[in-house]
Amino acid sequence: MSVPNQGDDENDPVWDEERFATITKSIEETIVVESNSKRIYSCDEEAQISRETRKLSLYQLVKLPIDEAARLRLKYRHYLSFARSCWRQRSGPRYMRYMRACSRRLCEIMTRRFFLHWALDPFMELTHHRLPMLCSELIMNKLKNRDLYHVCLAATGCERAMPTGSSSWSRWDYL
Repeated sequence: MSVPNQGDDENDPVWDEERFATITKSIEETIVVESNSKRIYSCDEEAQISRETRKLSLYQLVKLPIDEAARLRLKYRHYLSFARSCWRQRSGPRYMRYMRACSRRLCEIMTRRFFLHWALDPFMELTHHRLPMLCSELIMNKLKNRDLYHVCLAATGCERAMPTGSSSWSRWDYL
């Protein structure tokens, strides 16, 4: 996934829905990692090796809850340096599983701010502006990335194909 240089500071450019759709399509596979992220916690020794950004090691970043990690306001280059430092360490099937889980977790943390920023207006539209913005933000902070993604999809009218062949499925299980 390429890392855009824009959006590192408070003067983020205003993005339209077309750009949102393009970006979310490229990160769609990485936003549903809440269930997979628990695998990382058992790989303590490899994660301790990677460290440095703001006296925060990769181990500490991965252990943080998503909301706290997103609040750190790390720049995209920090995430990139975390990822690069990990890839240089070791090889092997166990380590590659760890790296995939770690990469997914970093993507999830990175995309958290993106989805919180983008889902506010669609959420307000879906509630017909009946809730104050502060209440809407509090509700959105409780949602996971995939839920915020679905809020944005619902507001834009996009619909994903439902899975076939299974009678006991939920709308949210297939993503």
